Amino acid sequence: GTWSSVTCSAVNCGAVPSVSQGAASTSSTLYPAVATITCNTGYEYSGSATISCQQNAVWQTPKECTIVSLGGIVTMTKIKATSSGETLHVHPMFVMLCLVVSVCWLLN
Repeated sequence: GTWSSVTCSAVNCGAVPSVSQGAASTSSTLYPAVATITCNTGYEYSGSATISCQQNAVWQTPKECTIVSLGGIVTMTKIKATSSGETLHVHPMFVMLCLVVSVCWLLN
């Protein structure tokens, strides 16, 4: 018998997928590369914060970053005071706890 030439090429997953309220970064897009997920301030990632380039040249689908919530304490970026109707903008690093529900609530 005779041998024919065989060409092998690397499996390339291409650009990492986008992550809602975050980003994925990697130093390589070739299988078996791993991308690390980072979330924006005030958001968190549930589970393993990595996705892998698979043999079929497709990245694993990342989950979404979700807003940080600790029981009844919710990270807020806006509150509204009912007495004056003014909207106050709060830096997302601060956590506000509304002790009187009738005074403030989350804005969409």
